[in-house]
Order: sequence, then C-alpha cells, then structure tokens
Amino acid sequence: MRPKLDHFARRLLSPDFAVASALFLFAWLLRVHGISGSLPYVGHPDEPKVIDSAIQIVKTGDLNPHLYIWPSLYIYIQALLLKAHVLWGTLRGYYDGAGSLPDVTHIFTRDVGVYLWARALSATLGALTVALLYWAGKEMFNNNRRVGVAAALMLAVSPLHVEYSHFALLDVPLGLMGVLVLWASYRLSRTSSSGARLRHDLLFWAAALCGLLVGIAMGTKYNGLYLGLVPVVAWALACRRRLAILPGRRLLGSLAAIPLFAAVGFLLSEPYLLLDWPAFSQGFAFQVRAYLPAENLEQMWASAGRQITDLAASDVYFYMPAFLGAFAVLANPPVRNRAWLLIPFPVLYLLAMSRFSLTYVRNLIVILPFLAILSGYVIDLVAMQLTTLARRYAPQVESRRVWTAVRWGMVGLALALVIPEPFRISRNYSSSMADPDSRNLAWTWMKGQMAEGYRFAAELHPWQVQSRPD
Repeated sequence: MRPKLDHFARRLLSPDFAVASALFLFAWLLRVHGISGSLPYVGHPDEPKVIDSAIQIVKTGDLNPHLYIWPSLYIYIQALLLKAHVLWGTLRGYYDGAGSLPDVTHIFTRDVGVYLWARALSATLGALTVALLYWAGKEMFNNNRRVGVAAALMLAVSPLHVEYSHFALLDVPLGLMGVLVLWASYRLSRTSSSGARLRHDLLFWAAALCGLLVGIAMGTKYNGLYLGLVPVVAWALACRRRLAILPGRRLLGSLAAIPLFAAVGFLLSEPYLLLDWPAFSQGFAFQVRAYLPAENLEQMWASAGRQITDLAASDVYFYMPAFLGAFAVLANPPVRNRAWLLIPFPVLYLLAMSRFSLTYVRNLIVILPFLAILSGYVIDLVAMQLTTLARRYAPQVESRRVWTAVRWGMVGLALALVIPEPFRISRNYSSSMADPDSRNLAWTWMKGQMAEGYRFAAELHPWQVQSRPD
C-alpha cells in the first residue's frame, strides 16, 4: 500500500501534473467568468430543456427524462448535481426540499442558483478537456510536452469552446468524450495481444474500453456515434503488426468488442431506450427530422460550406496550423500512424453532419481537440527546425538545456502570434456575459420609477442580433 501512495504522491508533484493544473486553471477562469450571464433571464432556447428535465427527475424521483431529442446521460449528471444543490440550499434555508424548485425555467427562472451550478459544471468540463488534451497530445507524440502545451492552449482560447462552456448544453461534454476516445484509441493502436486467454488479452480489453467510451459519447449526444471511427482505425493499426502471429478469430474478437461495448455504454447512458422504446424512437426521429436531412448532393455541399464558414467566423485560427499539421504528420513516417487517428474523423464527421441542411456550429466542438493536436504538432515541428538552423550558427553552444529552452521559446513565440486574437475574443465574450443584462438594468430602473398608476412594457426574450461581442 505504501509504494502505491508514494507513486501517487510523485505523480501529484510531477512537472506534468503542474502543467496540466495550470492549463486547467487558465481555461476554467476564462470559462467560469460570466456564467451568470443574462440570469434570471434564460437566453439560450435549448438550455431550459436540459435543466427542466433534470428538475423533474429530482422532484418526482422518476428517472425517465421524457426528453429524447438528446440522450439522457448529461441530464442525469445535471440531476445529480441538482440534488446536491438542493441539499446544500436546504441546509442553508434557501429551499424547503426539492419541491421548492420551479417546474419550468424557459425564458425566465426564479431560481438562479440552479443555472449557476449547471453552468459551472459545463465550465469545469470544458477546462478539464483542455487539461486532458495536454496529456493526450503529449503522449501521442513521444511524451513531447511542447505538443501537449501548444494543443491545450489552442483549445483553451477557442471562442466557440469558451462560448458554449458558459451554458448547460451537451456539446462541451461531447468534446471531453472526444478527447477520451482519442486518447484511449491511441493506446489501443500501441497495444499488442499477448495471445493469452480472453481475460488477459490486452488488445481485447483496450478495444473494449474504446467501445465503452464511444457508447458513453453517444449517450452524451447522438452524434458521438461517429467517434466510433477512431478506435476502429486504432484497431487496424494495432493488428497490422500481428496478422501473421495471432489467429483471425482473436483479431476479429477484439474488433467486435468495440461495437459490443459501445452498445453497453449507450444502454447504461440511455436505459429508457429499452424501458420506453416508443417515446425514445419518437424523440429520436423528431430530432433527425428537425435537422432537415439533405435531399441531394448540392444541399450536402452547401451544408458543408456553411459549417466551414461558421467555424471560421469564430475559430479560423485553427485552419492553417491544423492543415499544415495534417500534411506534416502524413509526410513524417515516424509519426504517420497518428495521422490516421487525427485526420479521418474530423473530415468524415463534417461530411456526415453535412447530410443535414440545418447546421449548428456548436456541433463541430467535438473536432476541435483533433485540430488542436495537429496544430500543436506543427508548431513544435517548426520550432524544432528553427532551433536546428540556429545551432548551425552557434556551434560553440553545446548545452542541451540551452537548445531545449530555445525550442520552448520558439513554441512560445509561435503561440504568441496565433492565440492573442482568439483569446481577446473569448475574454470579451466572458466579460460581456458578466456585464449586467439590460433587462435587469431596466427592472432596477423601473423599481426606482414605479408609482401608483404607472404601467411598463418589457420584452423578456428580445431578438438577438449578435451572439459574440468583438
């Protein structure tokens, strides 16, 4: 027991943990600032659907969310958080049990605390995605901290990711699941089967873990299904070296573990798929129809163009480094296998989502970690080339530490050129969310002006003409 504790303590004191913690704190502060935005008015039309379903679970004890346009996992997580919030509020006299919660919070909520806790969870999950991306990017490129740091900072300042980390919606949690699936898939691609019995077959259980994570991603949001491509590619990479060694049934068994455990993960996340099939199938079909399936290739092409344009409106700084990173990874044989884990999913996901004429840019949040790692790789690659060039002009400097510091400085310089503008936009968005809502200012003014016989008219849900301040 003692050696395990010592190992855990060493991990906590390691440079990697310190770097990941710093990245988490930076990303969290950027996201949690302004989570009170517009409250008690609820501006986003989808947010109350999640919150109201969670409230009904807490108030009635009925685990059926009765909402299947999205899967149920995140609703259950919000219900657990809400349960803790009610307990905390009851102990302090704010609530008289769960019955004190409002039934409906559309447009306006009389319980701001519910939304603050729910949005704080989204901000925390968004920051956790950044921290985990550091670990994943570092491990995927031979424990290269520079790649991990660059990738994490690219995602940390993403205006799109920061914006939706302010709301209790499903897209940022799906982005977190995307990182976990990618990380587990990379490990699967490096796993060799021992040829032992099933319970000791590392390849089978690595594939099973990937499948389980894909199922949980589907349980977070239905389009998480497309993440299943990543572990299948990883399985192919892992098996390429073992085809002549292992019997085919063992290889196919490990492949079958991916969809099998994905189904298990999805059923654990969405139990009412079986318990209330009619309602589930109706809600799922409604959501598919609501996205307006494209009827021809012209509509699909237009849909793809809109998604690329909409993402460019907020996160165009990803495009050039991610494109160059994809080219560099494909051209570099020692890391080429990473290309098959990082490139196909964003491309095929974009094509799959282009099957629908109705597009929402938030659906692309799940591909941002993939673009960030490609960007981080090319940033470090350029830094390495520049450092190598500099060493030719200073052969008298032989200290490895000096040149390592120079390479870090090159990475820092590249990031200083790339991320200030998205950081400015993200910071401005969080600050604008923290500013008092005009409706709250108007109500304060009206209370000061009210007199007997006065009447006031107010628009509680005004037309929104700008979603992101610049």
